[in-house]
Amino acid sequence: MVEEIIGASSFTIELLKKIDEAAQDDRTVLITGPTGTGKELIANNIHYKSKRKNNIYSKINITSVPSDLFESEFFGTIGGAGTGVAKRSGYVESTEGGTILIDEIGDLALSHQPKLLRFLDDKTYRKVGESNERQADVRIIASTNRNLEEAINKGTFRRDLYSRLNQYHIKTIGLDERPEDLIVLTNHFLSGKKIKKLPEFKFLLYSLEYPGNVRDLKNYCENSYEYLLEVVKSKIDNQSIPPISPKPQHKPGEDSEQFKRDYKQWEKSKREIEKMRRVKKHLKSILEFLSGNNSEDFDDDEEIDFEKTIDCYEIKTLYRRTNLSKAAIARELSIRVGKLSPKSFEKEFDDELGERGDKVSRGPIYHIVDK
Repeated sequence: MVEEIIGASSFTIELLKKIDEAAQDDRTVLITGPTGTGKELIANNIHYKSKRKNNIYSKINITSVPSDLFESEFFGTIGGAGTGVAKRSGYVESTEGGTILIDEIGDLALSHQPKLLRFLDDKTYRKVGESNERQADVRIIASTNRNLEEAINKGTFRRDLYSRLNQYHIKTIGLDERPEDLIVLTNHFLSGKKIKKLPEFKFLLYSLEYPGNVRDLKNYCENSYEYLLEVVKSKIDNQSIPPISPKPQHKPGEDSEQFKRDYKQWEKSKREIEKMRRVKKHLKSILEFLSGNNSEDFDDDEEIDFEKTIDCYEIKTLYRRTNLSKAAIARELSIRVGKLSPKSFEKEFDDELGERGDKVSRGPIYHIVDK
């Protein structure tokens, strides 16, 4: 059974619709987006919802196949084709009637792209060392974390191949752009696990950044509270933040276009350094808070009820930022539906947050939403 795509964001809701649409016919699908955002999972769902679901589903990762062996791996070879070359059926022949996922298509060597293009055009191919053409009934799904339009401009990827692959395009986004999914995925990955200090554990999870996206989150959820604390400490101790360089000054006689480019680069660098400073300060305040020391983000003498604070944060985030019904939110968070009645919802949970919760919501716990 194919792994389910989990999420509550408007992005995920729209993604599920696109998967259903892509599964209805045999158009070539191109899936692009950052590492760890579920491109392979999307491809799996497209295949297993399509009419080819009972046929073979093959996957080839371009980065794991030596460039000089791609054609023999993908199209196959006939016996005696060159010295010491054995007969090979290839992905196309062995997946007849099914679907092939070509992962990391952006890494395909330019020299191999014309033959793949021809195959996509008319589904004909020749094995290595063969003169006769063969016909295939295979659907192609391709994925990459590279920007193929930039690769086209650099001359490393063919525009016609891109157009042929891009019959149906699905673009994924990072976890930092869909905090609702962060909440739902966290609860999914932690379901059934016995975690020490679970509310505090979630507090740390919601405060981290995820450059590896869902893959990173899943890895963190499989570890302990102590491990996560060490991760945060390590990020603080090992992060070296460079100073912001002096602002470029336009000099008499200097090329104005070059100055504009330099200034634009300086602004980008400045933003990145300022973000690094904010994140480091944010993580420091998290550690201070968890250790019982009040930081400037948490000016409160009362002890924080982590469990209540986390529940309220999750509920209010899902309720205000998604199209889910209150009953659906209750199911996602395992909360009694009665507590989410339309009349009492806003007042009840505003009362639960109170002054104490409101101060927490302005601190690091809302960092993932408001950044």
